[in-house]
Amino acid sequence: MSDLEDTLYRVGKLLISPREAFYVHLAGKYSLSLPISIYLILSFSLSSLLAKSIAAVLGTPRIGLLPEVILEFSGAIGVTISVSWLILYVTLIHVIARIMGHLSGSWDEALSAVAFSAVPHSFTAFSMGLAYIFSSYEFLLISLALLPLASIWSLYILIDEVSLIYDSSIGRSIFISFLGPLSFIVASILLFSITGLPGLMIPVVSMIILYYWRETR
Repeated sequence: MSDLEDTLYRVGKLLISPREAFYVHLAGKYSLSLPISIYLILSFSLSSLLAKSIAAVLGTPRIGLLPEVILEFSGAIGVTISVSWLILYVTLIHVIARIMGHLSGSWDEALSAVAFSAVPHSFTAFSMGLAYIFSSYEFLLISLALLPLASIWSLYILIDEVSLIYDSSIGRSIFISFLGPLSFIVASILLFSITGLPGLMIPVVSMIILYYWRETR
């Protein structure tokens, strides 16, 4: 099997059997290049095509140069935000898994899992591309409808992968992948809105203390 065929097979397998596909990725000791490339390409495509398809269908607001600049650099802006979110999300997953007592798995493996879980958004990006090319209101609506569906599909893939990485049950994997990070983010936003930066430090410091407490036990 050629490298291209192997890559296409592994990516396609993620959509129908994520646990098996990710096991092959881990067992084969593949590098981070494929998942990171997929994540960056989709991040750029989604942000750029969303902005440009909306502009193609609805027009660009004529309020100085700002909308034009944002439209021109929407892909780069999207990648910057997505990479920042990727690092934060992977760190939260790994720290929460360790706090819960799961000693297997690594940060790099969690990074691969989160990056690979973006694959379903390729369908959304494709639909947005059609909306941009044909200036189609219908394809734009389809894209916006696909976005939450692809997000749910991505979460399903991630839960399966995290369960494999940290050798956890599906219930624990749901908490590690979704409920735990969500609780941390909500608590951080609430405390920050009430007390400012000191409030934000409470959940951050608490997580760090719990993480190192588990690591040194």
